[in-house]
Amino acid sequence: MKRYQDAWLNGVSLKAAHPAILLQHIEEPPPRFATKTLARPNGGTFLTSNTIERREVNLIFAIRERFDYAARMDALQAVSAWAAGGGVLELSDHLNQTLNVDISALPGIGKLREWNADLSLTLTAYAWPYWMDKIPAKASQSGANGTARISVGGTIATALEASITPTGGALTSVSLSVDGGDSIDLEGLNIPAGTALEIAYDNAHTLTIQAGGAGLLQYRSGSDDLRLTPGVRTITFEYDTACDSVFRARGCWV
Repeated sequence: MKRYQDAWLNGVSLKAAHPAILLQHIEEPPPRFATKTLARPNGGTFLTSNTIERREVNLIFAIRERFDYAARMDALQAVSAWAAGGGVLELSDHLNQTLNVDISALPGIGKLREWNADLSLTLTAYAWPYWMDKIPAKASQSGANGTARISVGGTIATALEASITPTGGALTSVSLSVDGGDSIDLEGLNIPAGTALEIAYDNAHTLTIQAGGAGLLQYRSGSDDLRLTPGVRTITFEYDTACDSVFRARGCWV
């Protein structure tokens, strides 16, 4: 039995982009690695770094229109519009996971005699070339200080996110640390009770810290990222007033 396949970009299915589009299959080549080496004193090299540089996804599709060239072009333009700007990609091959991508190669429609040729759309993840769990693991805790335990999935380290809402008065200082030694401190804040401080990551996996719509990155010190390796991990927190805290971690997969 043929396996069902589909792709969604920012929540919109490729098959929904145009009624003539037929997704044939999805190809995911091995990720491209960037390596660094160091010369050995007696010849040869040491491998000092081997990280994923980018990851590609090829969507192979056909256009179910044999003879109307204008209709075929209309379908191809619909695919271009669907892919324009990139965004959050989901695949039937990676249920409950997402990948942030940019469009990197869009096919031309070809010649009239090539009406039945399959076309390939390439989407590439550059900034953070790892699949991430769509639904994060969560841990909640209340108080001015203490610890919380969170179960982290994935195959590599991921980043901790947090929503911290003061309940006992204005929040002016935050200190967070995790297993492995990473820490972050925020001093000089003035967040009123009931307003959430959000420590999060955007689609390019860039750290954002804000409250009430205002950016607060300038108040931080310590590590920019609170990295959590897969497994059950401990978060230590300390505030200058009682808060309700929700910690989140999305598993990252190579």
